[in-house]
Amino acid sequence: MIYCLYDGIYIIPLCLLVETYGRRLGLLPEKGGAMFILSILVMSIAMAIRYTRGRVRLILATVTVFLTVLWSAFQVGRQREQVGQTLFWMGAVALITVGCALLAFSMKNSLTRRIMIALNAVLLVTGLVFQIPLPKKIFAIVILPFLAAMVEEVQYHWKKEGEIDHRKHLVTIAPFLFIICLGVFALPTPKEPFDWSFTVRIWERTADLMTRWQNRLTGNDDYEGQIGFSEEASFASKLSDEDPKDVMEVTFGRNAGSVVYLRGKTFDRFTGRGWKSTVKGNQTLRDEEYDEVVRNINMQAGVDRNRYIRRVDLGIRYLDFRTKYIFAPLNTNVNHIRIKGEHVKEEGDDLHASSQLGYDTMYDILYYRLNQDHEDFRKFLKSQSSYREKVPHDPKMEKVYRKYLPKTGLSIRARTYIQEKLEGCESDYDKLRKLEALLSGMEYSLQPGDLPRNVKDEATFVDDLLFRSRKGYCSHYASAFVIIARSLGIPARYVQGYCIEGKSGGSVIVTSNEAHAWAEAYVDGFGWLSFEPTPGKKVISAWEDADENVKGEVFDPTAYYAKGGQKRHGKSGKKLPSPKPTKKQVTPWIWRSVIVALGLVLVLSVCMVLGNLFAKWQFLHLPQQEQYRKLCRNNLRILHILGFTMEEGETLQEFYLRCGEKLQAKEVEFLQGMQSFYYGRGEDVPGKEAAEDCMNCLYQRLYDEKGRWKYVYWKYIRG
Repeated sequence: MIYCLYDGIYIIPLCLLVETYGRRLGLLPEKGGAMFILSILVMSIAMAIRYTRGRVRLILATVTVFLTVLWSAFQVGRQREQVGQTLFWMGAVALITVGCALLAFSMKNSLTRRIMIALNAVLLVTGLVFQIPLPKKIFAIVILPFLAAMVEEVQYHWKKEGEIDHRKHLVTIAPFLFIICLGVFALPTPKEPFDWSFTVRIWERTADLMTRWQNRLTGNDDYEGQIGFSEEASFASKLSDEDPKDVMEVTFGRNAGSVVYLRGKTFDRFTGRGWKSTVKGNQTLRDEEYDEVVRNINMQAGVDRNRYIRRVDLGIRYLDFRTKYIFAPLNTNVNHIRIKGEHVKEEGDDLHASSQLGYDTMYDILYYRLNQDHEDFRKFLKSQSSYREKVPHDPKMEKVYRKYLPKTGLSIRARTYIQEKLEGCESDYDKLRKLEALLSGMEYSLQPGDLPRNVKDEATFVDDLLFRSRKGYCSHYASAFVIIARSLGIPARYVQGYCIEGKSGGSVIVTSNEAHAWAEAYVDGFGWLSFEPTPGKKVISAWEDADENVKGEVFDPTAYYAKGGQKRHGKSGKKLPSPKPTKKQVTPWIWRSVIVALGLVLVLSVCMVLGNLFAKWQFLHLPQQEQYRKLCRNNLRILHILGFTMEEGETLQEFYLRCGEKLQAKEVEFLQGMQSFYYGRGEDVPGKEAAEDCMNCLYQRLYDEKGRWKYVYWKYIRG
């Protein structure tokens, strides 16, 4: 037990440190206490295998493997991805723990101990250099091996008397080391590191004062004045090359794909030199647009709806960013956005908080991602081209046309050019796709120069971009797309926000340089779609069939429109009968428990049989002298269990006489032969058969006095 505690002082902190870094780097999932419990369990098994003797090692290893395989077998009914993720992190934690245990077991001297402490120090320094956050409670535990190493170094140079085993001494004083670690954890920690530099403090105060004055002059909102972010979106001769700052952290949920567009502000009117928004007040347009898209896919796609839409979760945390705007993708369920202490309100197409948001503001988003880049989605939209004629007086659609399709004209030259490029398009969606490809094939430039003075309206702006400069950045191409789409009779709008590339399940730090502008257009019979006309910015993000190549939850819009537990089909409004619940065939837990128990008994039985066969085979291949020594040692062990132990200074003859007072002569007869064997030349083996007979008699007495279970344990398990 002492040695197990000694190893644990070095193993547990190293395991926790490695696992914490794994979670912070995204290599391991956040499982909290489950990882710690699994580490303790694996460490206990490893120590038991190391410090036990006989067949117990084989039994422990076999039972561990059996239970692991049995647990995996019971996961057959679960999703393959979920089982794979669980097995991955459990296997990783087990390997980390076993590796740390092997390092601790190798500490035979002060050199190996110093190497292990150096490894701990390297890990801590690495985390500090790469700014990997380490929780305070983990740090308080990690300093334990450093304190233990200091104690052992003192012992190493200390003249010892009495008990000289350094491991026993360390375990004895370990409670005092734990108190030190507890004190480190209990002491309050400032939120920011204390800075000893007077110069740096002055600079920080000066910078803070300048930031406050800047906030007052710019409306106290970082959203203002950035490219892609202003109440009056205008064109600059060149984009600012200032050092970017970290704006927010975005965590991609399942099915998020490789790119997400976070909308910040939407504009509907072009002034000739920029954009402005004429929408004021709470008009709840976002909810209407969200409902329209989901409803249309549900009614028109039928059972194939999962080909076209999927639910996605996003997590957003503001960093060095102060704003009243809430950033969310198109088709976001606004009712699911929750910000602690804030009220989310809609102002036209934008989302605002009731007060300014700042550092560490966090909220989650639920939105519905469209499979817009897939060929099946394009065919689906093409098949809905006649929907507008069927419902010409839809008030929502009329509002969209009135708001986002103002009278927009192009020059004869531009109109002719566009008609030639869009020749052969059968639907509005085909035109929008071809227009997107046309503009994205031009040149991207951060320094397009100032707009000429003659640019005063939509027509002159498009002429300048198409026929003179033929270059620009996102604001130029998004503006041109919206203007040309409107000239074709398609409602469109200009959107500013952030374009973020990442992957499902990962987190991305978004900088101010990722501010972006793009276009959205309204397709009759469906709703609003996003388009990326900026050269080099388009990212293809699509999924295949509903049952292939997509992991995670599949969106079921039918449930969204279920009322009173009933589902409606199409426009008829007829209620369909609720499906009868099917009886799920699940093996009761009592039967699973019986299966586990029977399997465990079977494994233990096999282990005991194989262990005894192997021990017997090993015994028969030993020299005669070694066989006799092994029999004598085993008999002495049984006597010890029965309460007969040789005292210090006692001879074998004296021990024989003392045991003979309470035991039968046939049970202690081996002591006579043992005396002549050990004190003689040891060449002849006296009475090997007598020693075996004594062993059988002693086992019988063990059975009679200690019971069946101790008899089985000491004879068949410990061996």
